This record gives sequence, C-alpha cells and structure tokens, in this order.
Amino acid sequence: MYRTGILTAFHTRRAHYDSYLQANDIPIHTCPGCGFPSLAERGGFAICDICSWEDDGQDDSTDSILDQLSTEGIKISSPNGNLSLTENRINIGRILETNSELLNGEVDFDSARVLKTIAFYQQRRKEIEDRISGDESPQDHIWMEWKEGIKLKTWGEDQKVVFLQLIKKQQLGSELSTVNGISSPKGTF
Repeated sequence: MYRTGILTAFHTRRAHYDSYLQANDIPIHTCPGCGFPSLAERGGFAICDICSWEDDGQDDSTDSILDQLSTEGIKISSPNGNLSLTENRINIGRILETNSELLNGEVDFDSARVLKTIAFYQQRRKEIEDRISGDESPQDHIWMEWKEGIKLKTWGEDQKVVFLQLIKKQQLGSELSTVNGISSPKGTF
C-alpha cells in the first residue's frame, strides 16, 4: 500500500473508533499517531501504548505544543524526536499492513474487542510497574515480566504483541483472533 492508501486507512480507522467512542460516551481518545483508542486525554504528553507516539497536542489541524515553543526560541526534545506525525502514521500503517499480510487478516474494527485488548495490556503493564520496588536483584522474575511488558512499548526485532492482537485473522470463512500465534474464535478475548 502506498502512502496515500496508508493515510486513508489511518483516517478511516480513526474515524471509526472516534464515532464509537462518541456514540457510547466513552472518555477515551484516539491517538493521532496510530488512530487506535488508547489515550485518556489529548495533549497531555502521554505516550500511546500502541505506537509509542507522545501526544503533545499535534493533530491534523493543530501544531505540536513543542513546535509552538520552538518558534518562541525554546527547544525541548521529545520521544518523537524528528519523526513527523505523518511519518509515524505511515510507519504504523506499514507495520499493520505487514502483520495483516503475515496473519492473512485485517485490522480488527470490533471497537469493543479492541478497547478490551488495549485495556488488558495497559492493566498488565500497570500491575508489573506496581510490583517493582527497585530493590530487586537483576535475576528477579519481575524483570522478565517487565522485559515482556516493555516489548509493548518499544520497537525492534520483536513486534508488539498488542499489534498482533489488533489483527483479525480470516481462516476458512470464519473470523478468528490471533494472540501470540494462537487463534481463538471471534469475541473470546
């Protein structure tokens, strides 16, 4: 898919989730970087659990707060670095496209299931963070859990598990959801 197609898919995905959130009066916001419903507030510098975009208020019709400060001569770096919002959307779109092709599936548009999946990973990460005291030895099992949880927040050779769960696998005419390579019937998460 070319840039235009990826960006069109982003806007379609985001509009779908925005409509669902508004219609159901759910106080969650879609991320301007990936379009998934993952932010408790907009412009609060939260980092999206799906795409790791730091929400500094930038959107299609709004400049970044950091850009505004920069014009005033104040330089502040952010986790987004030099990555533009459009470049992030294209990168995420390519990852979603690749994962969809690998799984012979498509991005899951079942809003309730997507919200449940995202909430599960947010809760899992919070539970791990709450158990870390800082006094653990490097061999403590909590660090293995933390490392697995960090995969949800970083890029690298390991694809994000949550990304894979946001892909709906098509197989033999029935919808299946794929989790860590294991398929389960639609709606069982």
